[in-house]
Amino acid sequence: MASAVDHHVDLGLSSSQVEAQRKAHGTNVITPPERDPWWKLFLEKFDDPVIRILLIAAVIAIAAGMLNGEFIEGIGIIIAVLLATGLAFINEFKANQEFDILNQVNDDVPIKVIRDGAYASVPRKDIVVGDVVLVEAGEETPADGTLIEAVSMLVNESGLTGESEPNKKVDKNYPDKESIKHTTYGADQVLRGSMVIDGHGLFEVTAVGDGTEIGKTARAAAEDTGDETPLNQQLDKLSKVIGVVGLAIAVATFAALVARGALVGEITSTSTQWLAAAIAGVAVSVALIMVWLPMVYDGLELAFGMEAPAWLGGGDDDDEENAGGGLKTWLTVIGIGAAIAAVGLGGLIATGTPAGELFDEAAMNRFLEYFMIAVTIIVVAVPEGLAMSVTLSLAYSMRKMTAANTLVRKMHACETIGAATVICSDKTGTLTMNEMKVFETVVPSVEGSLNPNDPNSALLIESISANTTAHLGRDASGTKALGNPTEAALLLWLESE
Repeated sequence: MASAVDHHVDLGLSSSQVEAQRKAHGTNVITPPERDPWWKLFLEKFDDPVIRILLIAAVIAIAAGMLNGEFIEGIGIIIAVLLATGLAFINEFKANQEFDILNQVNDDVPIKVIRDGAYASVPRKDIVVGDVVLVEAGEETPADGTLIEAVSMLVNESGLTGESEPNKKVDKNYPDKESIKHTTYGADQVLRGSMVIDGHGLFEVTAVGDGTEIGKTARAAAEDTGDETPLNQQLDKLSKVIGVVGLAIAVATFAALVARGALVGEITSTSTQWLAAAIAGVAVSVALIMVWLPMVYDGLELAFGMEAPAWLGGGDDDDEENAGGGLKTWLTVIGIGAAIAAVGLGGLIATGTPAGELFDEAAMNRFLEYFMIAVTIIVVAVPEGLAMSVTLSLAYSMRKMTAANTLVRKMHACETIGAATVICSDKTGTLTMNEMKVFETVVPSVEGSLNPNDPNSALLIESISANTTAHLGRDASGTKALGNPTEAALLLWLESE
């Protein structure tokens, strides 16, 4: 807690003291979690495992299309990817904007303070340490502070403690604070986010913004653990299965077609040409090791639980430099593949084989045809519509929750809470509305509903109304009761009767 500035309570802070306190302790605004720029938020959508495998399929399809002139498959996959990622980005971007607007409205709520010896109304964000603030029943405490005066004051701190029972508050000079029912926080302290339900009081602000208890809690809750959602885990597993099965079938098909071509005479090459083709195949395989080797490790992981090395993205090492660096590794393996091709084919030329006779054009066309068939198998195995289906489902859930006054910042949060199997939670105010209601009444002298013309009913209505300290308030959302929870429930019952 920050120490209070030296001033007389009746006078409050002067204008110069307000500026000095603001410079020393900051404004009464809870710093929102650091936001990524919009372009980074869009790029995050490509971290989805299904999106990644679709991109690989699109690259393969377009590369194959450059050879045979058919680009429809690759373009179709890219359009599906852009639709899925674009829809997810737009929904989350709009949700962030709605959160910002809501926070801005809350920060502009007028608060009654004493400044320069007079009462004044200032936005909540302009409250500073040392301000003397007046709070009454039905108002939310704008900052943490110590009570100077408290008259019949009851405060609901369930937003911080989870306890629905209102706490009695007294001023700091109360002679026997220890005798008051034990609470999480001191009997002479009020906290930002707590609600005054009865009485009124004056308090001196001791902490604002991030320095308040709720500010510290918000900062801790905003930390991203980096854990994958259950849906992402399932999609990641699905993408691995698709990649492994697709690669295995494609390699088996290519090998079978080459063997068939050699047996039926579709490929007629000399031993030297076969050797040159083998060297070229090894070189290309090494150059593309970053494409197929992760799929091999995915297969080993699915079958035996074996984890890929760090340089292939496995393990817990997130440090690109220590893990080998993605671009550096790509360039290295491509260079090794090119070196194998240069050394191997150069060796054949050195033995006296003319460069023009190393490859048979007809055989090369056959190899290309077989390769295209294998690539087609991989592309067809990828479910292009899955990413869009998942995105549309989550977007629909997000809109439905927004319509129910529940703002969702991250789209995948809809699925994450749906996958919960056990919820450990306080009941009152969390699983319930934290509002007492009259369930049943038994009044011997009153039969059925209350009737104002009946003397006994009129006496009951008058007794409840005259002796309550609670009162009813009305706004756009309906009738609300402020004050003691039990008395408020009785007033709402009278209202309904």
